Amino acid sequence: LISRVRSTRGDAVGVAHRLDRDTSGICVLAKTKAALRALSIQFQDRQVNKTYVGAVAGVPAAEGVIDGAIGKILTPEGYNRVALLSEAEG
Repeated sequence: LISRVRSTRGDAVGVAHRLDRDTSGICVLAKTKAALRALSIQFQDRQVNKTYVGAVAGVPAAEGVIDGAIGKILTPEGYNRVALLSEAEG
């Protein structure tokens, strides 16, 4: 990923953080070395707040907040999917 971005955006681009590696795998990229340092420090010092937005099929029954740990679980069909880890226990 970083090689491809650097080939179009230059060598200053760097990966500041890989969010939730086991679930989304989203990368935070910095366009300059100064931004890379600043972002890395913010993640290291836990100064970054993350908000997740979910996509659903259909219409949810009600509004609400899901407050729990997410991760990959194996479905009975043998596929990996992201879910609340409490679902894996039930």
